[in-house]
Amino acid sequence: MLPTEVFASFLSKRIGELSAESYRRASLLATALLLAILFSVVYIGITFITGFLAARYTMMASLIVLGYFLWILNAKNWKLIAHGYVLIAFSLTTLLIYFSGSAFFAMLPWLGLTPLLSLLILDHKWQRVWTVFSILCVAAFFYWPIPVTIWTYTAGSSAFYQASLIIGFILLVYWISNAFKTQQYQSLEKSELQNEELRAAEEELRQSMEELSATQDALSEQNAIIDKQRKKNEHFLNVLINLAMCRGILEGNKAMSYVEILSVTAKALATSRVSIWHYHENQNCIECIAQYNNGNVELQPSIKLYQADYAPYFEAILEEKVIVAHDARMHPATSIFTKSYLKPLDIYSLLDVPYIENGRFQGVICCEQQGEMKMWDQEDVVFVKSVADLVCMAINSAQRKVAEQEIIEQREQILEQNQQLTRYANEIKGINESLENRVQERTAALNEQNIRLTEYAFVNAHLLRGPLSRILGLVELIRMTKQLDELMTYIELLDQSTKELDKVVHKITDILHEGRTLDRGTLSE
Repeated sequence: MLPTEVFASFLSKRIGELSAESYRRASLLATALLLAILFSVVYIGITFITGFLAARYTMMASLIVLGYFLWILNAKNWKLIAHGYVLIAFSLTTLLIYFSGSAFFAMLPWLGLTPLLSLLILDHKWQRVWTVFSILCVAAFFYWPIPVTIWTYTAGSSAFYQASLIIGFILLVYWISNAFKTQQYQSLEKSELQNEELRAAEEELRQSMEELSATQDALSEQNAIIDKQRKKNEHFLNVLINLAMCRGILEGNKAMSYVEILSVTAKALATSRVSIWHYHENQNCIECIAQYNNGNVELQPSIKLYQADYAPYFEAILEEKVIVAHDARMHPATSIFTKSYLKPLDIYSLLDVPYIENGRFQGVICCEQQGEMKMWDQEDVVFVKSVADLVCMAINSAQRKVAEQEIIEQREQILEQNQQLTRYANEIKGINESLENRVQERTAALNEQNIRLTEYAFVNAHLLRGPLSRILGLVELIRMTKQLDELMTYIELLDQSTKELDKVVHKITDILHEGRTLDRGTLSE
């Protein structure tokens, strides 16, 4: 770190309340003084050898200016620092010129540095003021030339000349250092700008970190809520799985299913009352078919609510709407129950979910909280909807069991009927076989009778009808014959035919009496 920076750092403790512009000007002023003192000290070392005393006076003037500067630091008006320095510089330069040859002194042009110095450490207004003073002073030196009264001007050996060189060199160094400090100040301004940007970025980063922290807190809170919801959903899911596999539903026992569903639902929701209501469309009412009340389950409590008495409630449930009533006594759909139902039973909150079967409204699951209000959340609603589906499952399971029992009974009846039909079929088959045998026997008998009839017809046509025809013909001939001989002949023939006919008739009688077959063979024996 440079000595000027150390000194400026020391001064900054005294002028910490200054603005950036005042601090810059004070820093430039201190730098110029330090350079002047440093140059004077070096020059004193040289003049100790040569014995020249001009540098001592210069050193004395610089010490006076520095003392003035250090004293003025305690003043409240910091512009006195700059004005005093410009005034001292202008006065010393003017005195040196005055006692060294006026207009012919080599330091005369250095009066032009006074306005430049005022511009650097003051402002444009005071630059114009010191410019006017410098011009007037130069004009006065030309207009009133004053001879040297103290020392004779000798170029290269005059103490005033040496002093002018020192002061000129100091001003040159000051101007260079001022340019350097200006650049340094610009760098400082740039650094400050960068620092401001960094501070702004840091502030933005801090705000971002705060926002991030707030976001993280919100996320943590949200994650906690989500984790709580997840655990609650997992618990509800396990409850639903166990309910779906409960014995009552699997066996189709409706009463057992209702007891298990109501008990488990009440415990899962941590509520005091849960009931199942069935809708009777023909009566426009809902009837409580099962009710859980603080650990006790009652089946068929025979409680009915009619649509005519509770129209707002029925309007909601018939539209298959879920009624989420945190404050049931103020909810539009349930406030109608306040006097007759809610207050007498100390009920504050209701969660009613309809259950639908085959696309039609069949009833409602009613969850009730006694003693205090309960804030139902979405997980509770979804859970009770699933419970409503389980109620439908229990109803369907019971109906399926009844249908299966009917099918089993019908199957047994059909099996018994099949067995009976089999017996009937066997009997019919036996009867058919017997009938076939009897038919065959009857057919054989009929065939035999037909044969007998055929033989009888032959016998009748030939053996009986032949003699009978002859007898009839002989009788007719006898009637027509008048001669006795012919008549006797006809009578003998008639007698013969009659005996032949009688013989045939006796044979037929004997054959029929003996049970033999009447045919031509038996007749010809």
